[in-house]
Amino acid sequence: MQSTSGRSRVATAILKASKKNGELAKCGVMGRLGDLATIDPQYDVAVSTACGMLDHIVVQTTAGTQKCLEFLRKHNLGRASFCPLDKMKKGAHDRAVETPEGAPRLFDLINPGHISITPALYLAVGNTLVAPDLETATRWAYDFGKRWRVVTVDGKLIETSGTMSGGGKSVQKGKMKLNGKKGAAKVNPMVDSSPEDLQKIEEQAKEAQEELKSCRAKRRELTDEIRSLNKRIKTFSVKLPKLQMEIEGFDTTREELTKQLPSLREQSTLSAADEKKKEELTEKVEECKSEMASCVAATSKLEAAVAKLQKSIINAGGSKLKNQQKSCDKAKKDLNDANKELNSAKSTIVNSKKTIKKSERAKETAETDLQQSQDSLETMQEEHKELEDGAKEVMEAYEQVKKDEAEKRKALEGVSTECEKLKSAQQKLKCAEVELSAKIDTLDKQVKDSEKKCNHWKKEIEHLRRDERQEELDYDFSDDEDEDGDEKMQEETKDSDGEEDDAMDEEEDSESNKEEPKEEVKATEVKTSIGSSSLPKLAHASLEQYSSDSIKNDISVLEKERDSLAKNANMGAIAEYRKKEADYLLR
Repeated sequence: MQSTSGRSRVATAILKASKKNGELAKCGVMGRLGDLATIDPQYDVAVSTACGMLDHIVVQTTAGTQKCLEFLRKHNLGRASFCPLDKMKKGAHDRAVETPEGAPRLFDLINPGHISITPALYLAVGNTLVAPDLETATRWAYDFGKRWRVVTVDGKLIETSGTMSGGGKSVQKGKMKLNGKKGAAKVNPMVDSSPEDLQKIEEQAKEAQEELKSCRAKRRELTDEIRSLNKRIKTFSVKLPKLQMEIEGFDTTREELTKQLPSLREQSTLSAADEKKKEELTEKVEECKSEMASCVAATSKLEAAVAKLQKSIINAGGSKLKNQQKSCDKAKKDLNDANKELNSAKSTIVNSKKTIKKSERAKETAETDLQQSQDSLETMQEEHKELEDGAKEVMEAYEQVKKDEAEKRKALEGVSTECEKLKSAQQKLKCAEVELSAKIDTLDKQVKDSEKKCNHWKKEIEHLRRDERQEELDYDFSDDEDEDGDEKMQEETKDSDGEEDDAMDEEEDSESNKEEPKEEVKATEVKTSIGSSSLPKLAHASLEQYSSDSIKNDISVLEKERDSLAKNANMGAIAEYRKKEADYLLR
């Protein structure tokens, strides 16, 4: 079992600074959240696993939290997490929550040291349930319509997102103070009291918690009653319009009957003639009743006389007459019974005949149905055979189609890979084409520039040939003379390059804003005098020994050298040197 130390170095430093005469004494630091509440030892692992905010430091105000952060920055102690109580949501922990199967919440198992930290504890654990084993935790988490966050006693945690964590040889514990441990009673750093006062406060807190639990139970019962009453209200609200409609119908019938009452009363009142008839009839009824009474008396007398005569007849006949009378009565009774049996037999015969006819009809219909069913069975068997044959063909075709599909898929995969390769090659070719087109454009521009330069230099050569055909000079090809000639040519061609650039700018209308590089001609066989500002005069024969291609190559080489020198050279120093050299020559 892995036991955590409870406090980190940062928390220890902050709590030390929050004591009397400390730097954070007036910041309202209450302490570490895990030290401000207690829990039963059997839930130590559960609360240490499910509550990741136990190492947060509880502060009363946001301003005090900011001062704590400044304290950490000032002393370079590291990072810490804080819970400002003035920004906590109030009342969320007092709401009634219906848990699956009445499962206990971890929040209800924690005993806060002060009522003010209750929102922070609810923020830390929420509605997390505590289960005895993983099977119960899984059932509570997933099987009740709503996802619940559940932690087991041995440290397995199921989140509302469905993830489950646990396992291993070690679990987290010791992040919260336990009930019965030394120092467990002193969880409220806001009050400096004696142990007796603290014990009384704890007893009051327990009583308040019991009252709170009873109030919550009553509230749950009341909420259940409210729900049942709401259901009844809904049913009554459904029945009420029906009853109202019935009442309206009864009202309409009552109004109709009240309208009929006067006419019925008029009809029920008797006229004078009816009264006379009524009296006459009543008199007749009375007369009939008296006559009937006299008739009844006479009939009773006659019946008594008949009974006496029958008795006297029987007594006069003796025992034989009595026996004959009994046998006669018995025969009458047997005759009546036989007649009853005969009538019942006749009725049964009639009923049996009817049932026979019905059964014959049913037999005929059954035979016809049987024939039809046999015919339909034969046709269905034939159709079944045809379907089986067709199904075999379809299955064979299906298998063949599967094979063809597999082959086509393989071919498609190969073609797709080739297509991807071709696409990549095409993309590369497109990139190369773009690069080549860009290079071609640049080369076309260079060719046009070189053609313009070539025309310009041809004109210059023709001009030189016309002007300098009569003069022939001898050239010294030594290295010293070449170097002197190169330096002199570089100095003398500056002015001529400016004139050449002006001429080229006049010829090029489309590229008037571009800067043309200065052209330098390598004249290894030119001998000029110092201070001359014109180009060297060459004879026609000496010009013929040079070709335009070689001159162009020399020009390009010199341009490259010039560019490299221009990049690496310190032009300010060179200009300074030239000024000093000019001053020296003038002296």
